[in-house]
Amino acid sequence: MGSTGSCCCQKVPPMSTSSSDHGHGARDDALDFDGEHISMPSPAALEGKVENKRAAERRGARKRIGFRVNSCELAGEDELIAANRRPRSKGKDTRRLIKLGMKQDRVCALLEEAELEAILETMGFYQFQSDTPIVEQGRMGTTFFVAQSGTLEVSVNGQVVNTLAAGKAFGGLALLYNCPRTATVKARSECGVWGANGGTFHKVLQENAQKHYAENRKFLDSIRLFDGLTNRQKDRVGEAFFTEIFESGLRVVTEGDATTALYFVKKGELRVCQGGQIKASGELVDGQEISRLGPGDCFGERALLNHNLQDATVVSVTKCECICISVGELKEILGDDLGGCLERNFILLGLKKSPVLSQFSSSQQYDIVKATKTVEYAAGAKIEEGLRFAIVVEGSVRCSNGGKPVTLER
Repeated sequence: MGSTGSCCCQKVPPMSTSSSDHGHGARDDALDFDGEHISMPSPAALEGKVENKRAAERRGARKRIGFRVNSCELAGEDELIAANRRPRSKGKDTRRLIKLGMKQDRVCALLEEAELEAILETMGFYQFQSDTPIVEQGRMGTTFFVAQSGTLEVSVNGQVVNTLAAGKAFGGLALLYNCPRTATVKARSECGVWGANGGTFHKVLQENAQKHYAENRKFLDSIRLFDGLTNRQKDRVGEAFFTEIFESGLRVVTEGDATTALYFVKKGELRVCQGGQIKASGELVDGQEISRLGPGDCFGERALLNHNLQDATVVSVTKCECICISVGELKEILGDDLGGCLERNFILLGLKKSPVLSQFSSSQQYDIVKATKTVEYAAGAKIEEGLRFAIVVEGSVRCSNGGKPVTLER
């Protein structure tokens, strides 16, 4: 047995099993795969569960977006921009510019006309002198912005990674992910920007997400990374999904950045690159393309599982639609040991599909999961014999079954 490409396997060493714990007679068969005891509920309890599920669907993604930081953190950015507030009315051309900026923004691209209007109505005008910061990396965000005049400079860890001109929106990601600002934006020249109230921005995103809940929940069933989750966990993940739209040629994630979300490609094509440099225009140059992504593929999971920074830059080749979920929301649903939970659920799914191992009790299956370890194999490497059980996590493995060649994939 050998790997056909670089692969990663979960394997279990030989284990002894007590016959008294084996088979359907074990008491632990009353455990579900998420480790909770199953009992037959009363009709009233069943009715309550149905109503709870309906309520969850009505809530949609209401729980995933909202101010969940303390008032001191919020006051930091408010104080930063408050002194730059200037009275100004929105003319017809200004309203058109702001709406266009929102429609081209990755966070707001799916919003309808009435939703754009709701955000626009809360916007106030801010004027900044050259070299003045508007948002600062590491601070919690409270405001969504669209530039009206001047030029703005975007930097990450002191390195300029983009330049924004009139009509460009910024600041939505930190509000959507409920995370600190991922970049600093400062005025390169005297500039004017329109800022939307964060509370209204959140409310509009919540209402929009509710409209897409059923569609996103259905899409979730096609994502193999979540195959091992229970239906209850999937319902909660579906509530936390949101959509981002990327025009062709845009960076979605950048190598070296913190992992703030997982992305699942719904439409379009993206390229994955390593190395290279980010120009001040935001363009990636001299990067080496290592793969391409299409519908059904996901990215960001390796960095999340390994607790690393992003190990590649992902750039849209065509206009793309991605379904995303923030790391914070996943941790709320699956716990702080997010990577371990996803791996354990994936292994449990493999056990469930095994004709032999699926007959073990739940506690025995969990013991098998705890005994597994991850081993990486280079392309063409031979996998040692004598394994009792293995699951392909990445790549593929070529082996034989009854003298016939077989290829095993994730």
